[in-house]
Amino acid sequence: MPNLPNRRQPERHPRMESLDESMSRPAVPSRLTPSLTYVYDLERQHNTYFAGSLLEHLGFPQNALNAIGADFFRLYVHEADRARLAAHHDAMRSQPDDGILEIEYRVRIPSGEWRRLKSCERPFTRDRSGRCVTQILGAAKEIADRK
Repeated sequence: MPNLPNRRQPERHPRMESLDESMSRPAVPSRLTPSLTYVYDLERQHNTYFAGSLLEHLGFPQNALNAIGADFFRLYVHEADRARLAAHHDAMRSQPDDGILEIEYRVRIPSGEWRRLKSCERPFTRDRSGRCVTQILGAAKEIADRK
């Protein structure tokens, strides 16, 4: 972001700078393996960042997560998996910085089929007190071939 005179630059978390830097590298691996890297805001209940080819691989339009926002889980996650996913997100709020949790869940893709995904997530940012995780960094991949 260029420095503009008389304008205060927004504060950015150091991890976001690192993520931006790593994502500016060639994206060859994300094209070879359909996956999704994302930052999920636990307070607002939507993704603030995502990259990867998993959504396209599953048949979602390119900007699906932007358009769907917080309704993604209500619209696409299997009803039987929603409570478990909500409990997982609650558990993420108290994870240590090096804590990693995994969860498997089903999503309905645009063709109407159900696909099983596995997400691996860790704390990304915390509230001002440093006690509560507010955003998580995750990676999701389809695991239907394993089931």
